[in-house]
Amino acid sequence: MRGKILWIHGWGMSQRVWADGAERLPGYDHHYIHFGDCREAADFSRTVERILMKSPGNWTMIGWSMGGMLALEAAMQTETRQRSGIAAVAVVGSTLRFVNSDRAKGWPLRIVERMRTQLRLQPDETLANFARSMFTPEEMKQWNGDPSSLVDGSDFSPEGLEAGLAYLIERDLTGDWLDYRTMTEIGVNPDAPRMLWIHGGDDPICPPGAMPDLPDGCKIVMEGAGHAPFLTQKESFYQHLGSFLYDRN
Repeated sequence: MRGKILWIHGWGMSQRVWADGAERLPGYDHHYIHFGDCREAADFSRTVERILMKSPGNWTMIGWSMGGMLALEAAMQTETRQRSGIAAVAVVGSTLRFVNSDRAKGWPLRIVERMRTQLRLQPDETLANFARSMFTPEEMKQWNGDPSSLVDGSDFSPEGLEAGLAYLIERDLTGDWLDYRTMTEIGVNPDAPRMLWIHGGDDPICPPGAMPDLPDGCKIVMEGAGHAPFLTQKESFYQHLGSFLYDRN
């Protein structure tokens, strides 16, 4: 069966962040997600599950930031994983818990709450500021892209943007992760979905400390990269991802 990839982008962004994915990863059917109909936090998980169940079998999920949490959430639900046929998961710059009092592992609640207030007052400026904050100062000097081009107001409704922040505030996958790791023995059990976690070494949104415990062969830290290594270290990123996908057999 031909493999399928579901690309899941992060909060406030759009599928345009994966513009190079299909060309760089041939041989797969590429599917993208749209969060425009999401109005509450639970809608995001339902949207992912709906796409997976519509065409079950041989799925790889590639999730970035909030999208990484959604990919992990789907993979860790036994019924969803088995019925949809999740074969592999690649998590990019994500976390098990976005809100954390330890700034080395996440964002303090007060900062996210302030962001939610600003979103209601100045949505465009809030999204643009968030997009700029994903990159390190050095990346901004070297990268030719425009952070504001990653924001797409049509992919999230105003209610969806606020619901996405609610998801990031409320969702804690830590307990599920511990159960999942024990049950599936990531990197050992051949029946478990293969997993790769790629993280920027200088990620200011989801710091490297947000990465959970993983076998060495299941994690890659890209030194000097911020929150979006697939944009600022494109060649290296897709090389890592390609090795993970094409070396599975």
